[in-house]
Amino acid sequence: MKIRRIGALLAAAVLGVGGAIALATPAAASTYGPYQLRHSSQYCLEVPSADAGAQLIISYCGGTGTHSQHFRFEDTGGGPWQYFIHTEYNNMCLMPGAPGLYNSTIIQWPCGGLDGQHWILGFPNEQPGLRNLYNIYSGYCVDNLQDLPFTYVKQMNCYPEGWFALTPMPS
Repeated sequence: MKIRRIGALLAAAVLGVGGAIALATPAAASTYGPYQLRHSSQYCLEVPSADAGAQLIISYCGGTGTHSQHFRFEDTGGGPWQYFIHTEYNNMCLMPGAPGLYNSTIIQWPCGGLDGQHWILGFPNEQPGLRNLYNIYSGYCVDNLQDLPFTYVKQMNCYPEGWFALTPMPS
């Protein structure tokens, strides 16, 4: 009789914990931003068109009304500093055009949790306020070695000088 009670109590405890875990699952991921991303060249990351597949560039930094230069970070739930990066322009996600290819341009694409859409905000040289945009799938960072306006950003090795400063923008 005692064994049955203990078994019943254990079963109830396990079911209770399982139910509590299911209830504790968040309904939506946290989103941060919008931010303007100023590259180490002092130009800003920009989506030049609303089209899916549009390649991102660096360009002259606009003001608060330049929504093609505003980005939001949505927590992937995969670990610390892991995000989907959304364009505020049309809410698409950033990803490499060819995720496994070195020097591939960065494009915007409809968000769908694709492997290439997972990014880590790294800390180059542990400088406060500066971040590398590291793609988890490819193992490369977003950069532009030309440092000229209206040139494509690409995925390449993570260089200490290839950072972005995140400036909060009004919604």
